Amino acid sequence: MLAKQGLFLQTQTAALDACLPWATWTQEMPYGRLRPGLRLKAAPLPDALWQECQHRAYAQCPQWGAYRLLTEGYQIHQTPVLERSAHQLTDQVLDRPARPSLVAHIHSHGHGAAFFSAQDDVADQRGEGVYLALVLGRCGAQATMTAAWRWVVWGWLLALDAASRAQMLPDAING
Repeated sequence: MLAKQGLFLQTQTAALDACLPWATWTQEMPYGRLRPGLRLKAAPLPDALWQECQHRAYAQCPQWGAYRLLTEGYQIHQTPVLERSAHQLTDQVLDRPARPSLVAHIHSHGHGAAFFSAQDDVADQRGEGVYLALVLGRCGAQATMTAAWRWVVWGWLLALDAASRAQMLPDAING
C-alpha cells in the first residue's frame, strides 16, 4: 500500500491484522498517512501465557524446543519434533487447516544466544503463513533469557526492532 510516508505491507489472517512499513520515502508522497501496527484479533496475550513459553524453554534447556501459539483461546501447540539436539531442532510443519490461527512460532536455542540462524530462515520460509517468529536464548535461567523477534509474511522475513515491538505488541510479550 502506498502512503504519505512510505510503502506498507498490509495483511490479515484469522489471528491478526498488520500494517508494516516496507520502505520509506525521502520526501512525502501525496497520499494519506498510514499508521503501522499489529492487532491481535483475540484478546491480548495473557502474561501467564508468556511466562509458560519462557518456562518451557527453561525446562527443555540445554535442548532446543519449539511450539506455536494459536488463537483458539491462545493455545500452545506442540508440533512433533523430527530431530533435536543441543544445537539444532527440526519440527513438523503446522498442518494447513491450523495455519490461519497461527499467532507466533517460538523456539529456543538452549544455552545459546537468541538469533535467527540460517536454519531458522529456511524454516520460516516454508510458507506457514503470517506470524511473529521468536527465538529465546540463554534459557538456563528465566531471569537471563533473551529474545530475538521478526515478522514472517508468507516466507518474507521482516525485522521487528525494539521500537516497533513497543508500538505493535501487547505488553505481555514486549519485554
